[in-house]
Amino acid sequence: MGDLDQDGRADLVVGSAGAGISACYGAPAGPAACTLLSSSVGAEGSQSLAVGDVSGTSRPETVVGSPYDGKSEGAVLTLSLSGSRTSTTVARSTLTPDSPGVRGTSEKNDEFGTAVALGDLDGDVRLDLSVGAPDENRGDGALTLLRGSGSSFTTKGARTDTSKDLGHAATRDAGFGEVLGG
Repeated sequence: MGDLDQDGRADLVVGSAGAGISACYGAPAGPAACTLLSSSVGAEGSQSLAVGDVSGTSRPETVVGSPYDGKSEGAVLTLSLSGSRTSTTVARSTLTPDSPGVRGTSEKNDEFGTAVALGDLDGDVRLDLSVGAPDENRGDGALTLLRGSGSSFTTKGARTDTSKDLGHAATRDAGFGEVLGG
């Protein structure tokens, strides 16, 4: 949830496999009817969502994890809104394991984007992005961290860690990165 239209009320963002991403804008009696923001999210739609002011404009963006985008390699989409509730324009950027600066490559069944979370992980007052890929390395899993730049995310200094990188025994089907909180 976030105040997508900047009217002082929380708005609900909803994703689904077949219907894309919608915003249900807050109203005095609860959320109003939903408005479609993006119909094309990925082959199987969204699995995870996070809402936060990534750009520093005070208008929150919606980050969408789409782990089955492509052939289950996965992708993360950032939807930036402009305009009004009745006339919304959506700009979209895409991040994959093949994006420049992200360690790794897209492989079948990575499921990059199964989980996404936003939070200021380095204390610089900018939202950073965490992306889970639980089937990376045949199910060992991976977590990719990208720093916020104040206008977006930057791959400069991006990290991708597996459970083994963090000192855990590699276990097939461990699913590291399957669930994130923030």
